[in-house]
Amino acid sequence: MKKVTVPLDTNSYDILIGEDLIKNFPIHIDSMLSRKFLAIITDKNVEKIHLSRLVEALSGSGIDTKILSIDPGEASKSWNTLQMTVDWILESKIERNDIVVALGGGVVGDLVGFAAAIVRRGIRFVQCPTSLLAQVDSSVGGKTGIN
Repeated sequence: MKKVTVPLDTNSYDILIGEDLIKNFPIHIDSMLSRKFLAIITDKNVEKIHLSRLVEALSGSGIDTKILSIDPGEASKSWNTLQMTVDWILESKIERNDIVVALGGGVVGDLVGFAAAIVRRGIRFVQCPTSLLAQVDSSVGGKTGIN
């Protein structure tokens, strides 16, 4: 595994690159948790491929999860999906010190990042891209270098 630190004045963060990150996710996230709980938002395509392995790894480490799965694709970048996501965050009693994980690509990352930013004056947010394009899309500068 490789760790790349993005050095910012007050909000530096790490990017982890490697194999088996889903299986080892609890090791990397545990010290960041204020309680043994994670909210995960994904889309229905990524859910079928990756979600069960992530939930299994987290539950094996005693971390409870609450999951929202949205429809895949650009159509989910909508006020309706944003409102549904924000309502779900509020109804799930996800607090500022909790972490919301965006599992998947650009639409999920964009939607979840925005929702996490506007609820409760900002909820902590972790992106877990699941494809090469999602990794580039999640990076600083996004797709501007490859479009």
